[in-house]
Amino acid sequence: MVCAAALCVIPARYGSTRFRGKALELFRGVPIVVRAAQVGALAVGADRVIVATDDYRIASVVRSAGFRAEMTDQRCASGTARIAWLLAHCGSTLPTSNVIVNLQGDEPAARASHVRQLVHRFHTLSATVNLENCVVTLCAPITSADQLFDPNCVKVVRDHSDRALYFSRAAIPSSVGGDAELRQRVSEERKHHRNVGSPNTSRTPFLRHIGMYAFSPSFAAKHLSEHAAVFGHSMLESCESLEQLRWLEYGCHIYVHQVQGAFRGVDTPHDLAILEHELQIKTLPLD
Repeated sequence: MVCAAALCVIPARYGSTRFRGKALELFRGVPIVVRAAQVGALAVGADRVIVATDDYRIASVVRSAGFRAEMTDQRCASGTARIAWLLAHCGSTLPTSNVIVNLQGDEPAARASHVRQLVHRFHTLSATVNLENCVVTLCAPITSADQLFDPNCVKVVRDHSDRALYFSRAAIPSSVGGDAELRQRVSEERKHHRNVGSPNTSRTPFLRHIGMYAFSPSFAAKHLSEHAAVFGHSMLESCESLEQLRWLEYGCHIYVHQVQGAFRGVDTPHDLAILEHELQIKTLPLD
C-alpha cells in the first residue's frame, strides 16, 4: 500500500562531520542515499520522493538511480533546514501533499512499512490535535547496554500518550544505582524478551529514537522556515546537538510511535560496519 498523499524528502549532505561522504557509501552494494530513496518510493511512490542535497555528486547518483534530486543552499545547518529551503524555493514544483515525511539518509536499514506506520499515526492524530504544532516520529526498543550508552544512539522517553518528554544522547531514564544498575536492567529486558514488545512489557523504558518525522505543511511553514520567529538554536538543542529539542522547548508536541524490526542508523564508519555485521546472515527487505 502506498501513502499517496505524502511527500517524502530525504536531506543528504556530503560533508557530514562524523562521516564525510556517508550518503554515497555502499550498503549491500547500493549507495546509502539511494537505499533511502528506494524505501521512500515503496512507501509513497517514486514520483513523491525528493533528495534535498548540497552536493552535485549526491545529486548525480540519485538521478542516475531514477529519483529526483534538488540542490539546496550549502548554508543549511540541518536536515530540516534543507527541507525548509526546498519548500520555500521549489514549492510550486512539488507534488501536492498533506503530510511531509522527513526520511533520514543515514538510516539505510529503514523500512517502507515504518514510513507507512508513521504516516498512518499522523493521520489518526489529525482529528484531535493542532497539526501546526505537532510532529510524529518513531522509536524502537533498545536491545543492548552498548546502545544505551552510545552517544550516537539518541534515546527518548515518552508520556502515556506517547508524547516525547525528552531526547538525549545520555542513557535515559537514568537510575539511582548508576550505570551498573542500568546495564543490569537492559540485560534483564533482553533476557525476558521484553525488548520485542511482548504484551505485558511493551512499554519498555529504554527506547531508541529513529530519526524519521511526519509533519504538516503548516508546521513546516511555522517551525522550519528560515524566517520563522522560532528558527535558530535553542538552549537544550545546543547542549545535546539534537534539533528536535528546539521544537519541545517552543511548545510543540512530538508523538513517538514505537515500531519493531528496526536497526541502527549510521552516524560513523563504525556504525556502518556494525550494521553490516549484524545483517550479514539476515535478509533485509525494503518493506
